[in-house]
Amino acid sequence: MNSPLRRRDLLKLGTAAAMAPWLSLSADEAPAKRPRVAAINSIYRLRSHAYHIAGRFIHGYTINGLHHQPPFRLVRMFDHQQPADDLGPEVCKQHGIELCSSVAQALGGDKLDVDAVLLIIEHGDYPQNERNQVLYPRFELFQEVIDVFRKSGRSVPVFVDKHLSFDHQKAAKMVAASQELKFGLMAGSSLPVTWRIPELAPPLGTPFEEGVAAIGYDRSTWEIYLFHVLEVLQCMLERRPGGETGVKSIQTLTGDAVWKAGDEGRWSWTLL
Repeated sequence: MNSPLRRRDLLKLGTAAAMAPWLSLSADEAPAKRPRVAAINSIYRLRSHAYHIAGRFIHGYTINGLHHQPPFRLVRMFDHQQPADDLGPEVCKQHGIELCSSVAQALGGDKLDVDAVLLIIEHGDYPQNERNQVLYPRFELFQEVIDVFRKSGRSVPVFVDKHLSFDHQKAAKMVAASQELKFGLMAGSSLPVTWRIPELAPPLGTPFEEGVAAIGYDRSTWEIYLFHVLEVLQCMLERRPGGETGVKSIQTLTGDAVWKAGDEGRWSWTLL
């Protein structure tokens, strides 16, 4: 089930491209023939991540001024939390989507009967740790997904919105499970594939010396939005010779230490 396309290429086709083996299907095909998708969400409210991602499978979206309906069918949805402004029941009723009471039910029960899974665990009322990280239960809900895979004796691709987990050990276990059960596991920010103003697309093989990305958005904890900035910078720098070779290390600075590092030449004032 693994696609030869790189993650960035998949995301350029929309989150739906996480299920790349079926991209050749026409949007005009009968719904019964379209790959069946289950959405596992933290919440489904106006402008939540599930609203934007799962919503594109339901309503379609605009590409270059034209409406595009992904060639997939969202058949079931599970929402981990139901706030006062919950849109899940209304959306599911309007579009014939089964609103489920558990992750397992959303995937078909003991026997898997969907072709792909969206894990959209962003937004909602969750605690924070001493590092001000929101303890989103991506890992825990992912475990419930793979429990169904194991019981069914087969697996399907999974797309995880944003990063895999706030905990590197949990993230590593998620990757290990995907390798063990041989299913495509993809994750990432939406910002690398959104509009760029001005348009910036470095040619492959660009010999970068350094790069800087900045964000002016302060409505939540650091990790929530710094992850977006990191992926924006990385997707640019991966146009370098050697391509997607990863990140060697990350260092976090705060307060005056940030500006001191600039004075020391550890990042570029000129680029900023």
